[in-house]
Amino acid sequence: MPTVPLDAGHLRPERGPLFAHQGRLPRLPVPDLESTLARYAASLEPLLPPDQLARSRRAIEAFGGSAEGQELQRRLRERAAEPGRANWLEEWWNDLSYMGYRDPVIPYVSYHYSFNDDPACTRPAQRAARLISGAIAFRRMVADGSLPPDMQRDAPLCSHSYKFMFNACRIPHIPSDRCRTAPYVGNETIVVARNGQFFAFSFVRDDGAVLAVDDIAATLEQIIEAADSGAAVSAGLLTADSRDAWARNRELLLRAAPANAATLDAIETAAFLVSLESDRPVTREELSHAIWHGDGRSRWFD
Repeated sequence: MPTVPLDAGHLRPERGPLFAHQGRLPRLPVPDLESTLARYAASLEPLLPPDQLARSRRAIEAFGGSAEGQELQRRLRERAAEPGRANWLEEWWNDLSYMGYRDPVIPYVSYHYSFNDDPACTRPAQRAARLISGAIAFRRMVADGSLPPDMQRDAPLCSHSYKFMFNACRIPHIPSDRCRTAPYVGNETIVVARNGQFFAFSFVRDDGAVLAVDDIAATLEQIIEAADSGAAVSAGLLTADSRDAWARNRELLLRAAPANAATLDAIETAAFLVSLESDRPVTREELSHAIWHGDGRSRWFD
């Protein structure tokens, strides 16, 4: 199954207001070696006892005056100056902090947030349909670049990460995970998880029009009925395991049956995934746990 590195932007043409400022954004500066080592020494102070801290400071000082230290600093400046590389740290940061991190993504990497209740919605499928409709409209603005860029006062911020907001999935791989992206055109699908089962449907009709909210709600109602009348399975739990274990189990799934490969492909190339669980949280803590991870069976944490 094809995968692409995290910074593969060729699948997302940069156009429209969203990416209009990308070529004019400042490059990430390279701090001088002296300030880098000073910050590193300061970061050790709350971690080491006095004797170990003194030894570390001597080693830091020696490295700063060594030929090796100067050579590595020179190579870092060369890396930062490479054509087309706006951020010399991004690739390393993504790998060391995220894709190469081997503990489960939940709870160590993933985050969560919640929306306020919508008093106009009386059924879960109706509420989910409105959120889906809004996400589809937002996706369209990302796809054509018409979304205004994020701003810090009068300065535009980098829009690179928007390329991986939809139709993107983290693929478990040893020693470091990969990011798979799928073109927007031809992958106008949504995956819905309910009762440990996964369903996919297109949000674009045969005539090219996007499904109306009522049509999406009707589809979700059918999914809920089918899922609640079927046997619960737990494939989603595999994505909550350590990354190495999930990588091995994913390979086993792919070899076990051709249908598994087709199912994984449908999940990984979808625009996004919606979890329709039946929990009814009351307290804020219950709500946080329900949104963050639930029981893990109707989720795809990648």
